[in-house]
Amino acid sequence: MRNNAAVNLQQALDIVSTPLRVRGFSDDDLAARVGKVTSGDGVRLSAVPELHGYQTVRPVDVLLRLASATRPQYQVDLYDVHAHWGLLRYLGLFAVGSGRSLVLSAAGRRIVGNQRRVTSEELGIGFAVYLAEAWTQNRRLGTSTVRTVDIDVALASGSISTGGLRLLVEQTGVKRPDYLLISESLGRRGRFSVALLECKGTKTRPYAIHQLAQAAIQLGSMVVDGRCPSGLAVSTVVAQDSISYYALQHRPDRAAKRPTADANLPSSAEDDELEIDLGDVSIDDLPEVDLERAGPVDLRRFTATALRGSWATLADLAGNDQAFHRWAPTVMRDRLGRITADRPQRVRYSVDGIDIVGVRNAISLPGGQLDAVLGVEANLDQALTTGNPTDVLDAQQEIVRRELRYQQWERRRPSVISIADDGSALVLNPR
Repeated sequence: MRNNAAVNLQQALDIVSTPLRVRGFSDDDLAARVGKVTSGDGVRLSAVPELHGYQTVRPVDVLLRLASATRPQYQVDLYDVHAHWGLLRYLGLFAVGSGRSLVLSAAGRRIVGNQRRVTSEELGIGFAVYLAEAWTQNRRLGTSTVRTVDIDVALASGSISTGGLRLLVEQTGVKRPDYLLISESLGRRGRFSVALLECKGTKTRPYAIHQLAQAAIQLGSMVVDGRCPSGLAVSTVVAQDSISYYALQHRPDRAAKRPTADANLPSSAEDDELEIDLGDVSIDDLPEVDLERAGPVDLRRFTATALRGSWATLADLAGNDQAFHRWAPTVMRDRLGRITADRPQRVRYSVDGIDIVGVRNAISLPGGQLDAVLGVEANLDQALTTGNPTDVLDAQQEIVRRELRYQQWERRRPSVISIADDGSALVLNPR
């Protein structure tokens, strides 16, 4: 389809479900250009070879990451619910360019000024989270589930937010990165790695250099248990003629101070990784972090509470208030205030042996009506509702073993489905 043609619902679904090429830049030249801007401020950023060149992306997978990552920023009231579902307006933003590249549609190119800036920043979250999953899996061979935990929600007095839960940490600067990445090794339940993610978005390529320079400062601003974690910085450029990204990573010096939970680290862990083994302890038995207590946070409690916050966020995405209250610590429950009566009715969607449970929204659009479902894979939903931490971890690892995220790349039906390795899911069903 010509990218200057009007796009109706069916055409938009065809586009967002098609694997398209997005060009990425991450080489030594980029790192050097960013280094000149920082002039020694912040951490040293380096190239990510696996992210340099063209990546194949389905836009619907980016939209799922955007919806899931930003869910803790919205309350369950009329305005916020409408704003969260409003992210689906980006369905008509994309078109197929030359060489099956991802570009803006005619409608997308009409977005200018401050609206384009907001669009770039929001899409930058979706692209960055998507790329961070690939970065983590390449960086930590054998990694399965990568959980993205919002930091920017409530960093008030030296705390970070895991979907609304604030955890005390040392912070060495004013700015902070956007997200915490908690990953787990496939087949080695209980071993987790912690890293940081900074998301940027712009409409001009030159400004991406300045954004990455700013990210270098932000990635170096946070110290967890006495150490600065590894991190990834991504600037997504939504230009008139193309969509691309610039990405660099931070790998801490091996001489950095070891964490206070050093005795709990596996002996094979690399010195530049913040890693913890929770295999010999029940996550439920670890107390919540005391928000009023000064000083460093124990790495075990930090990771366990972040996991609980990530599971509460998934339950929240699926409208599962029972599971939300099961996992959310007190601070998170008080801040988000979820009441079942406020929720739309939950639905179950089944296709090709995959069941998804979540909240449905019917939207009238040019070309027909769209039923959109945001939720989680059904076995994970059950584990979140009635299970223990081991059941939830097993359900998430089973999603990876079944390779559910890849089963939907070849579209064989009118509906479009996206499933992430953490179990979050988005269904777009035309009627």
